[in-house]
Amino acid sequence: MKREGNLFEYDADMTLKNKFLFGFLLLHLGVISIISFDIERNIPHPLLQVIKWYSTATVLQAKYGFFSPNVSSDPSVQILVYDSKNKVHPFHLPAANHEIALRLHTSYSAFALASDAQDLIARSWAAMAWEKYPDAKRIIINAYSYQLPTMEQYVKGVKPSYYRYYQTTFETN
Repeated sequence: MKREGNLFEYDADMTLKNKFLFGFLLLHLGVISIISFDIERNIPHPLLQVIKWYSTATVLQAKYGFFSPNVSSDPSVQILVYDSKNKVHPFHLPAANHEIALRLHTSYSAFALASDAQDLIARSWAAMAWEKYPDAKRIIINAYSYQLPTMEQYVKGVKPSYYRYYQTTFETN
């Protein structure tokens, strides 16, 4: 028997599957509300652990931050290798397959966040460049973040631009 009507109208003939899905939808919207309105501190501890697990598993913990006015793109890394004739050779970290490319991308993001480990990570990148260019005299590593203006700034004519947040140079004698 097919019935038409309001979506939220109670239907006594609703199947168990539909009741479960409707209940899950209400539960999911409830967790979204708790996370979005930041009322987690009012939740008892055992239930809070379940909510935190669920929000992590469903990426709700991002709190819809991608709608934020200061969203920026991922960082990019530039490695420049200078040979004995001062010729520049751009070096790209090797990514033989998709998984390695994802790991490199993750390392760039970690690099941006781990200011206390940036020099160490940069040394490992320079070592990889020196493996490919053993006659290199100098390697410069630059890390950039793409800065997006706020909507107010954009209306005033400010354009997106790269901001260099890290630079280091490795030289041989």
